[in-house]
Amino acid sequence: MRLAAVNYNSNSRYFIKRSEIIRILSIIVIAVGAVLMALEIIIQFDTWAVMSAGVMLTAAGAAMYVFDSGRRMKDTEFDEVIRHAISAMPSKIESRMAEDRIRVKETNRYEFMTFDLDADGVLIKKGSDGALRSSRVSYAAVICGMTDKHPCVAVYKNSFSVTEPYEADSIYMLYEDQLKDAELEVFGHEAADICGKKITAEKARVRITFDEDSAIDFPVKNDAAVDEFISMMKRICQKNRK
Repeated sequence: MRLAAVNYNSNSRYFIKRSEIIRILSIIVIAVGAVLMALEIIIQFDTWAVMSAGVMLTAAGAAMYVFDSGRRMKDTEFDEVIRHAISAMPSKIESRMAEDRIRVKETNRYEFMTFDLDADGVLIKKGSDGALRSSRVSYAAVICGMTDKHPCVAVYKNSFSVTEPYEADSIYMLYEDQLKDAELEVFGHEAADICGKKITAEKARVRITFDEDSAIDFPVKNDAAVDEFISMMKRICQKNRK
């Protein structure tokens, strides 16, 4: 499966490394230009040559810096790409449910999204806001409702890339009385960003146990929404034990 209307080349611009050579050269050129303009003002050579050279060098250095920055997609632009991709998930869920002949009269839905940091070939970057983002996204939706007059839970999982044509999804249908346990697993993960710098990040995943020893798990962000979901699932599991 491939995401529709995704500009993979444009999205890859977010993960372009900053050019240290261009950055240093632009700073040097701007500094030289500023010095020339300062000398003209202080010493007053009474010639436009020095001032003109200073202005041109400063402008050239600034242009170099802007060019290097302009090659890369901003955090906010990349976040908008992700939001657009996630907005298409409800229709994907409907299509997958129809394909697998799953019918649920929905009463509640929980959605989760996080960046995948350990997929093969994944690109990882720490944004200017300090948040880690990657080229691979994990999405999950847990749909609670009724089917054939029985309480049920449908779990939809989707993993996709925004820099290459990759997408995979799956859906699982469970009756509530199959549920045995639900837990949040949190652990540390080491990876390398686009510059090769090692980073340690917190990873979390939900694990839903059903029947005797079967389980479904999916990555999540460790936040209040997950805590609420786990509490809800545990209440169902406790009811099943009675």
